[in-house]
Amino acid sequence: MGSGAATKTVPLRLPDGTEVEVPRFLYYVLKGYGYITTKRFEGVADDNYVDIYIENPSNSGRLVYCVLLGVTGLGNGYVDVYRGVSVTTTGTTAIIMKMNKNGKDPVKKVEYGGTYDISGAEKTYEGLLPGGTKNNAIGDAISLGESALLFEGDNYLIRITNKSGTANDFSFKSVWWEDNIRKVF
Repeated sequence: MGSGAATKTVPLRLPDGTEVEVPRFLYYVLKGYGYITTKRFEGVADDNYVDIYIENPSNSGRLVYCVLLGVTGLGNGYVDVYRGVSVTTTGTTAIIMKMNKNGKDPVKKVEYGGTYDISGAEKTYEGLLPGGTKNNAIGDAISLGESALLFEGDNYLIRITNKSGTANDFSFKSVWWEDNIRKVF
């Protein structure tokens, strides 16, 4: 999936038969397959981390197009991403908002607070989250890439480690759409 894939246009036929060009993400929102999830982690102790686990389950029948994976913090942090982790203890399911309230339920799973084994996983990203320290905390955001594909059975773990020298708040955001995998390939 190339650069700007979410903003490329696709034809959409309106109920009256008129065909218009709309951005790809809007097309999937209108079709009921656009989603967003966010999670705020308050008071993460210094040198502690929080994990966000995302997965496209095996045999889901859909391909997941992650348009945005983003992390924001009020303090400095490290962000690491792992592919192919094992879930030891299931976490809390994150709230997922359908961008079209009448849309389909997503297949992508997003959870936090579980226990995850990264020993056999591939580290795919290492980043710094700038945010200042103590009274100079200004906060910033990083994007973990413009887009990513999650095929059936794929999973990722996003680990945010607080390195600010004091407890701080961090948040995660993911925006995606899903499509029937048999249509795509």
